[in-house]
This record gives sequence, structure tokens and C-alpha cells, in this order.
Amino acid sequence: MNTCSTCKWWSPLGSNGECHGAPPSMYGLEGTNNSFPLTTDDDFCGQHTRVSNPEMEKDWTEINKEINENWMDQGGLARCQLKLKAFQEKWK
Repeated sequence: MNTCSTCKWWSPLGSNGECHGAPPSMYGLEGTNNSFPLTTDDDFCGQHTRVSNPEMEKDWTEINKEINENWMDQGGLARCQLKLKAFQEKWK
């Protein structure tokens, strides 16, 4: 299924994440707050762009799973951030 967790524009933050398929939006009643739309891993939209490289998708799925399992643990989160940075370097 075409969910956020398989979209190349999704940036995970635990089981939630940010959609980077469009520029940040400005919202708020008191002032503005630049923010990407927040979504869950099983949300979907009409602009879904599947990660098309099977090796990349496998890497992404492993990182996403590890983030979901360790996002509350400070040490685990630090490891996930390093893996995410390595993923971004590998697949840019």
C-alpha cells in the first residue's frame, strides 16, 4: 500500500513523521510556525512517491523499524540519527 512509510518524501520521527513533499507551511493563531505536515506511518495521500530502488527501500525499512523501536531511548535515537545520515549520504 502507498503509505507514508514507503514514500521518499517522508521523514520518520518514531511512528509519526513529517511529509517533505511540499515546503513547510505557516500556521498558528499567534505568530507563525514553519513546519512540515505531521503524519503517521500509515497515512497516505495523492502525491505518494514510492521509494523505487529495492535496495534503498530495504535500507529505509530497516532504519524506519529501528527508529520506531528506539525513538524513546536517547542512545538508540543517537544511533538511528547516525544511520539516517549514512542512508542520506548513500542515497542522495
